Amino acid sequence: MLRAHWMALVLLILTFQPAVVVAQQAGAAKPIFRAIDIAPFGRVLLGKHFAYRLFRGRKISAGRYELRGGQFADTRAIIVAVDSVNRVTAIDFEYLPGKRYAETVADYAATLGVPVETEARDSAGVRLLMTRWQDAETDFRVAARRIGDAEVVMSRMTDRVHH
Repeated sequence: MLRAHWMALVLLILTFQPAVVVAQQAGAAKPIFRAIDIAPFGRVLLGKHFAYRLFRGRKISAGRYELRGGQFADTRAIIVAVDSVNRVTAIDFEYLPGKRYAETVADYAATLGVPVETEARDSAGVRLLMTRWQDAETDFRVAARRIGDAEVVMSRMTDRVHH
């Protein structure tokens, strides 16, 4: 069930077609973060080589690795996407149950400023939400799938330079 939610949210982020779009002109107030530190293994950085064995990465499909054995903040899963030369092109985060979309967006907005895009739509009783920040090198999105009061929240950092 978790894998089905994860894949649905990844598809949401990759193919989101809005019913409601609110575009902002301000964009990110500061450069968007491009790295995560995974204790005790080290740092994963967009645009840099990914040593999946160091991070106990389990290959889940071509160019996609699930990190295991460490923890990053309040995430349930972290997936690293790489290109043909094993350079990190994106990092996906699925948050633990209880994480709320609105609070997550507000927390990131406090650091990154006004988002460049906010989208929402309904599909077969499911509310799909997405907020995006962007700078010259990085695209960062927070997305959620809401059914009633239940939410699954995830985010994605994407390298705009090498992607």
